[in-house]
Amino acid sequence: MVKKYKDFIEGIIHGYNFNVLEELQTAIDFNRKIPKYYLETHYYYEELCIGKTKEEARRARQELIESIVDTILHQSTTKHGDKMLPDNYARLFHALAILKLDKDSSLLLYPSDGDSVYSLVYNLWQLDNGSNSDGNAIITICWHLAEAMKLGYVIQPIHEIS
Repeated sequence: MVKKYKDFIEGIIHGYNFNVLEELQTAIDFNRKIPKYYLETHYYYEELCIGKTKEEARRARQELIESIVDTILHQSTTKHGDKMLPDNYARLFHALAILKLDKDSSLLLYPSDGDSVYSLVYNLWQLDNGSNSDGNAIITICWHLAEAMKLGYVIQPIHEIS
């Protein structure tokens, strides 16, 4: 994980910073140099402590993707010490959708180890196109699942449900 993004990613886990990711991805998607008007009205580069060039934006995107994936695969608690729940993971996966990570990326393999929460959120991510509406719907579903888990319900992998 790139340490400079640690707090930024914690913000994603708790539902913040999506607009910064959208601004970053939009800057990268320009077919030319990032326009001056865009830089004057969007401050993603300040939030992420990067320069204003497209190359720096691309590098920040790649570092963010790698840091988010590392968090998904290796972080089990939030900065408050709470267990990572489906809604936390859904926010991280939605961030990857905003950053247009290929769904078949080798960074995140299809779950096969029986981790039902990862499996569930990974499969929902396959439906996320990075839009606010898709992200909000998936995060809401996962929030309800997280609340059920807090009440003691157990999420089982689909292949275990009869």
